[in-house]
Amino acid sequence: MEIFLKERTYIKYLFIGTIPAVIGGITLEEKIDTVFRGVLPIGIAMIATGIFYLISEKLKSTTKNLDNKKSLIIGLAQMCALIPGISRSGSTLATGLLTGMERTKAAEFSFLLGSIAIAGAGVMQIKDVETLPPMDVSAIGLILSAITSYFAIKFLMKFYQKNTLRPFAYYLFCIGAIAIGLFIDIKFFTPF
Repeated sequence: MEIFLKERTYIKYLFIGTIPAVIGGITLEEKIDTVFRGVLPIGIAMIATGIFYLISEKLKSTTKNLDNKKSLIIGLAQMCALIPGISRSGSTLATGLLTGMERTKAAEFSFLLGSIAIAGAGVMQIKDVETLPPMDVSAIGLILSAITSYFAIKFLMKFYQKNTLRPFAYYLFCIGAIAIGLFIDIKFFTPF
């Protein structure tokens, strides 16, 4: 009975964490595409995300248990990741650390939250697809993506047990700087 109650509570936390992304996706999708699509905004978003990772590693809290408030805060981080250049999984993981979750628990919650968001986004995109691929192709794609996702998540869960978000922060700084450099080059050195 206790395990069942814990599972129900965890499902409730996942539901709470999903709400901001759903609301943001429905209400802000066009605005985000208009304002944040482009080399410069993506470069800036990547550098901001890297800074956030470093802050989360430095200031992580020590309270352990997930609750409604933490779920909502992590969900808001997932909503921010609708902006191109902001990593969904990294942002939710970093936010989990800031709210006091243990690293592997934060990663687990992040990946579960992400699987709901990705599945929901996939369902929402079906309406825009004019021709669906044949069922056998879809089935193969589904099976292959499930297998690769399983091994990717397994690898990352092991990685997060012993490592921090710092390497990802430095990677984002490099790619963000390249994006901003490309924007400056295109903007100021194009003759017309």
